[in-house]
Amino acid sequence: MGKKKMLLGVTGTIGAINLPQFIYTLRDEYDIDVILTENAQRFLSPRAIRPFVQGVYENVFSDCSSKILHVELVNEIDRFLILPTSAATLSKIANGAANDLLSLSVLNYSEAIYIAPNMNNEMWNNPAVQKNVKIIKEFGHIFVNTTSLGIKASSGEIVQTEAGLPDPDELLKLLSEKGTVLSKS
Repeated sequence: MGKKKMLLGVTGTIGAINLPQFIYTLRDEYDIDVILTENAQRFLSPRAIRPFVQGVYENVFSDCSSKILHVELVNEIDRFLILPTSAATLSKIANGAANDLLSLSVLNYSEAIYIAPNMNNEMWNNPAVQKNVKIIKEFGHIFVNTTSLGIKASSGEIVQTEAGLPDPDELLKLLSEKGTVLSKS
């Protein structure tokens, strides 16, 4: 039996710089296609990950063929993971907004999506963000964030956040045990 298939969405948060570490771990069990949002590309070049994944897609027109990417990419995948997930992307998912390849793909996928938010506690605890989290959970999507220490992008200080990225090995185990949730929020 071959590897499972994963679609990995990457959004514009500082956690995107850790993506190669996650890909290195996940590719043991998954063939991975990656969608990099425009803001994700501010943190990570597509060239940095292209050799390690099946495909890297930057926008709806990344593939010049007649494929409808936001439909094709979600067909026959075993897991859909968005890591890291920005507050803006949480808002899009909660409200059904679709203006890029990732958000269009979310609307075309009918199974649970694993979501790894990555932001400071002020943003994470904002009532608007928490409202979006509640709505997204009601849709049946699974949050995989953990409480961890991280660098606050605006100041460079080390802070604790409830919207930290999981350890790559823990994430791989979680993806194998569908339904388990790391998030306590």
